[in-house]
Amino acid sequence: IFLTGVSKFSRVSIFSELNNLRDITLSKQFATMLGYTQDELESYFGQHIQSLCFELELKKAHLLAQIKHWYNGYSWNGKDRVYNPFSILNLFTEQQFDNYWFASGTPTFLMKLIKKTALDVTEFENQKVSKIIFDSYNIETLDVFALLFQTGYLTITSIDKKARTLQYVLNYPNFEVKEAFITYLFESFTQNELGKIQPAAENLRTYLEEENLDGFMNIIRALFAKIPYPLHIQKEAYYHSLFYMIL
Repeated sequence: IFLTGVSKFSRVSIFSELNNLRDITLSKQFATMLGYTQDELESYFGQHIQSLCFELELKKAHLLAQIKHWYNGYSWNGKDRVYNPFSILNLFTEQQFDNYWFASGTPTFLMKLIKKTALDVTEFENQKVSKIIFDSYNIETLDVFALLFQTGYLTITSIDKKARTLQYVLNYPNFEVKEAFITYLFESFTQNELGKIQPAAENLRTYLEEENLDGFMNIIRALFAKIPYPLHIQKEAYYHSLFYMIL
C-alpha cells in the first residue's frame, strides 16, 4: 500500500498500528517519483508547450524558463528538481501562468501558527535544519519548519554533508509558492484585503524603480493604516518582516 499526505503518522499515538510504515520522503531512489523532471516535461508535453508558446507569443526557450521559474524546484535530496504536477496540468489547461496549487487550499492553520510563534518570515529562506525534524511529528508541539516542508511550502535546496550531522537547507521551491505564501502572510499580519496586496506591491516596485518617493510612501501609509491597533507590535523586526513581504 502506498500512502501520501501532508503529515506523518509515525510515532503519533492515535495511529499506533501504522508505526511500521516506511517513510520514503528522503529516500534517494524515490527523489523524482512524485513530480515531473525537466526531461519528462519536455518529452511528454511537447505539443502543449508549443500551444502555450503560440498563446503567449513566446519563444520556446523563454517559455521553458518561465515555467521553471514558476513551478519547478521541489527536491527531496537537494539535487534533483521536479515540477509540481498539479500546477503544470492547470497551466496547460488554462494556458496562462497563475498560482494554481496554492489556490487549491488556503493555509489558515499555518498562518495562525506562524503568528503564534512570532517567527521572522525572512528566516524561511536558506534555513538550515537537522534531519531530526523530519523524523518526528508531535501534534502538540509542531515545528513550523517541519510542517512547512511536509505541506510543500518549503523544499530542500541543498544538503550540507560536512557537518557532524546532515544539515538540510530549506527554501521556497519556486515563484508560485513564494509569491502566494508571502501575500497570504501579509494579509494575515496586517488584515489588508487579499486582492489588493499584489497590485500594491507592484506599484511599490514601480515607484522604487522610478525613484518616486511620494508615491512609494503613500502606498506604505495606506497599507500600514489598515493594521488594527491590537496587531501593532513595537519591534523593528515586525516592520522589517512587513517590508520583506510586500517587496
